[in-house]
Amino acid sequence: MGLFDMFKKKNKEEAAAVPQKNPLTFAAEVYNADNNDTNFLTVLAILKKTETWVPLMETEYGAMPYILESEDGTQFYPVFSEESQIHTEYAESLSWATLPFESSARYIMESTEVSNMLLNAFTKSVVIPEESIRVMMNENTSEYAADGGSLELFPASDDAEAQNIQAKAAAFFKERTDVKKAYFAKLKNGVEMSYIFVADVDGDAQSMFKELFDAIGQADISMPIDYTVYPTLKEQLEKIECEPFFAV
Repeated sequence: MGLFDMFKKKNKEEAAAVPQKNPLTFAAEVYNADNNDTNFLTVLAILKKTETWVPLMETEYGAMPYILESEDGTQFYPVFSEESQIHTEYAESLSWATLPFESSARYIMESTEVSNMLLNAFTKSVVIPEESIRVMMNENTSEYAADGGSLELFPASDDAEAQNIQAKAAAFFKERTDVKKAYFAKLKNGVEMSYIFVADVDGDAQSMFKELFDAIGQADISMPIDYTVYPTLKEQLEKIECEPFFAV
């Protein structure tokens, strides 16, 4: 056995001795270091296929998720990627369950009080808003996560269906005082294409979008309309010179 062979064997043994970091924990740490869209989508993609630790408390109705509340009154449904992310005193005061993402997502979607999931509350935490959770329940984010070129935007004015949707949306926005500006485009997520609105809204954006989709008649169109939150979409729209179709 030569010196090079010994060196390779030693490195291989050392590598095997190093514990592998939990993928969801690692993704959360990467997002904390650089909170861009791609890193956020990577967190979502891993979270969707991972069972997480959820704290429970006993109530008269049985075991219920133990909800955290911030100083401003915002409530969060906490999930943890692994036991090492949970403080000992916090862990010992509650009971715990490992739940698939779908179970936690349905609780948030059905709740009238909790609108955010909080991953790893005591370490490198990540807030997952309900809007993103709803998208995850209907989209396969793993197909386009961690791919910097996966989200592509295109002007949505090149077909009759898009023009009809835009006209209905413009009429809808004219009746509202809380919408200042709205864009309409096509969004490509990996291989899937959908229409998307980006709007400056003063108020409850989720309710506004639900009313907008009812006004447009989303069930009657061939391409789905996304309702999600990507922080830099407006900047991307401006880069492709997509003008707002509605502005006050």
